[in-house]
Amino acid sequence: MIDKEVLEKIAQQSTDITDVVNKATEPFSKFTIELRSITSPITTLSKDIQKIFTNYNNQINNIAISFAHVSSLFQDAYKRINEWKKFFDEDILKIFSKYHYFVSTDTPIEIINHIYFTYLKNPKRSTIENEFYKFYQTDDWKILDFYKKWEGNKFLEKRILSIKDVVMYVRSTKKPSPRLVLPVIISQIDGILLDIAKDNDITITKKDKNKKYKNKNQSEIHKEVFNLLENSNEIQANIALNIVSSILFQTTYIGNKPKKGSYNFSRHKIMHGEDMKGLTNANMIRAFLLLDFLAQFLISNEEEKTRPRQL
Repeated sequence: MIDKEVLEKIAQQSTDITDVVNKATEPFSKFTIELRSITSPITTLSKDIQKIFTNYNNQINNIAISFAHVSSLFQDAYKRINEWKKFFDEDILKIFSKYHYFVSTDTPIEIINHIYFTYLKNPKRSTIENEFYKFYQTDDWKILDFYKKWEGNKFLEKRILSIKDVVMYVRSTKKPSPRLVLPVIISQIDGILLDIAKDNDITITKKDKNKKYKNKNQSEIHKEVFNLLENSNEIQANIALNIVSSILFQTTYIGNKPKKGSYNFSRHKIMHGEDMKGLTNANMIRAFLLLDFLAQFLISNEEEKTRPRQL
């Protein structure tokens, strides 16, 4: 049997050993606590960085999905635009040009569709003519303000006053008379064609068989201008040029009738008062369309010449 005194000594020794061990490990405990205090923010920062990267990746994925969606929308829109353009070129313009009409690039699509589908319900020339006339009448003939774009153009500015007078007259009456409007508009078309010739160095003289210079007749100058304009691949441009060259400036001798299907839209007959049948609302609108088209070409042609060339 172990003596009580021995047990007490053993217990005391155990306590002493524990104290020694505690004293020996105390620096390590302090180090562990300090290490935790140092590594704890790093661990937190690491978690925060991980969250940021996770959110960043999610945002990148969302952006990628959004771009894919937008790309799909653009592709679909592009496809629809091409389909509409094909429909416009092959169906709408075919009907418009049949009756010697076309539309400018800034004509609203809804107007074009309205005229076209109204015609399909009642496929007559009068339908097209009436709808174009209504379109021009909209907002007190607002479309005729196209002449305001001519300011600053060396060729067109001199023509503003004449066109402005016509527009003021048209707006002053419920039923403007083509008899008063057409001669002015046609004379301006005539003048703009000559301006286009000058701006593109098309001479008004030529050498005859004896190598002597003589003036070209008007039809020869117009032919060169038409050849110049026909370099454009725009279908509407070709329609407009056909109306100018084959219809408005058709060759009609005294006593002869205008071409069949030209609706008496003949410069010679109208300007010389030989045929009153051409003085119609429909021909008045056709003349406005041509005037605007030729003026736009003259403006864009001059801008192209003055634009700095890239090296």
